[in-house]
Amino acid sequence: MEEYTIRNILNSLKNRLDKNNEIGIQATQGYCYTGKCTFNKPATNDEIDKFILDTGWSIPDEYREFLLIHNGANFFSFEYGGASYLYGIDEIISNASLSISKNLYIIGFYSDLGDIVIDSKRVKEGRKDYMLLSSDEIIDFKCDFKTWLDRMIITYGINYWEWRSKKVPLDDILNE
Repeated sequence: MEEYTIRNILNSLKNRLDKNNEIGIQATQGYCYTGKCTFNKPATNDEIDKFILDTGWSIPDEYREFLLIHNGANFFSFEYGGASYLYGIDEIISNASLSISKNLYIIGFYSDLGDIVIDSKRVKEGRKDYMLLSSDEIIDFKCDFKTWLDRMIITYGINYWEWRSKKVPLDDILNE
């Protein structure tokens, strides 16, 4: 098994894309469509370091790795829109004024759902639960960027965090 890295996660996706960077997707309720992925050119270490210096934000190592591979990407777009989009550094800076807190910075968005956000304070504290979704409310993904990216790709950008299960005692089921 290959090492669990951003590069390997992205390469696994790319190996499944056709020559047009498209992939067949089965969504909920049996809806099928073709999604397209597009990837920006890499950022440089100098660009990333300048971004950190200019903003004062901490970026996690996994996110730096992503930016060095692709300075932004569009995942699973289709004729009516896209599933999720990760900004390049310039777009992050231009959207900085939209952030609801000086510790939160927007790195992309889920179409029709909200902004994908990194909590810089949590990153500085060494926490691994810094990925958030900002919409009408804040949804804590309770994971790092690598885990979020992996889950987002596995689910073709569908909001997996809403798929919740609940453990219930067997007696509760048997006594219904």
